Amino acid sequence: MYQLPVKEKIMLQYSYNRHAQNSYYGQTPYMATQHVGFTQLYWDKQLGEKHNLLTGASYRYTWYDDNTPGTLSEDGKVNMPAKTPLPGAFIQDEWSFAAKHKLLLGYRYDYDKYHGSIHSPRIAYKWAPNVDNTLRASFGTGFRVVNLFTEDHAALTGSRQVVIAETLKPEKSYNANLNYVLKIPMNNAFINLDATGFYSYFTNKINGDFDVDPDKIIYDNLRGHAVSQGISLNVDAAFAFPLKVLAGLTYMDVYQIDEDDAGIPQKSRQVYAPKWAGTFTIGYSFPYNFGLDLTGNWNGPMRLPVQRNDFRPDYSPWFLLANVQVTKKFAKGWEIYGGVKNLLNYVPEYALMRPFDPFDKYVNDPVNNPNGYTFDTEYNYAPLQGVRGFLGIRYNLYQ
Repeated sequence: MYQLPVKEKIMLQYSYNRHAQNSYYGQTPYMATQHVGFTQLYWDKQLGEKHNLLTGASYRYTWYDDNTPGTLSEDGKVNMPAKTPLPGAFIQDEWSFAAKHKLLLGYRYDYDKYHGSIHSPRIAYKWAPNVDNTLRASFGTGFRVVNLFTEDHAALTGSRQVVIAETLKPEKSYNANLNYVLKIPMNNAFINLDATGFYSYFTNKINGDFDVDPDKIIYDNLRGHAVSQGISLNVDAAFAFPLKVLAGLTYMDVYQIDEDDAGIPQKSRQVYAPKWAGTFTIGYSFPYNFGLDLTGNWNGPMRLPVQRNDFRPDYSPWFLLANVQVTKKFAKGWEIYGGVKNLLNYVPEYALMRPFDPFDKYVNDPVNNPNGYTFDTEYNYAPLQGVRGFLGIRYNLYQ
């Protein structure tokens, strides 16, 4: 980020990243290279006492090439890397229209060479009656352009054939949030509560269907809509003694409505989306610069892709992944740390289907495989590494 040497507050942001992938999925190589350049210039201007204006323009350029037919010409003879320019412009005004009340109005315009003009309006409201209470509400729209292979690794990490059923359109979403923050100062502690209700409505959602055929992932745009809604609660507590606790709880209802071949809407729950999830961090500081941190995250049951006559459950069990770390700080910025990951040694019971036959050479054996199961990695829902220890050293440049 660079601030221009002018009287006004004008900021220039820029970035570049390169991603090279050299990998094998079974015996099939996947070689890919991606370059992404980004620049954005914006002007932040206070207009009187009630208005704060922010306006600017951005430009993102993506260059992508791989060894799949996705970057070949239609006749398959010439390599044609994908080049995607994405210019955009935006403007927003934060209006303090009354004491303790603020309204934000914003609009963004992007132009994609494949999908044309994309409009993204936004509105937000903030009410802070005092320093301990804040209420926020917001509504806006968003979009996601198609970049299937670089963003959806489920298409490549398993044994399934990738089928793209149609020319994929960009996803569009309509998002609403309601957030309340409560600060509770106490004699020996300080507690911060953050509660958020959220609702997102998706059209043209890019859907990977794992259920129709156990040997395929079929991608197409949803002929209907999808919904992601829920509530999250986060607690941040600091005490007079050296204890700090952070915890979060989320309830999500994620489903989609898609038309079947007869045009009848069908509701289905999203795979890999648990209704209940949570995280926690408990930190305690001991004398002589020792610190102890216990962290973890847990998930409730989530729907999983299964095969016909599958003996595995349709839903995962409740599970917790916990970690513990001890840190010792020394003078001049040095630290030594060590601990245990996956403290409870949780590993999914059914991670792979037929791991002894990854290329389905004996899948048609009626004696050893009467149900016709095929090798499949898509059922997995948690890390496959059990309990393990770690030890490290860290140096902080800035103390």
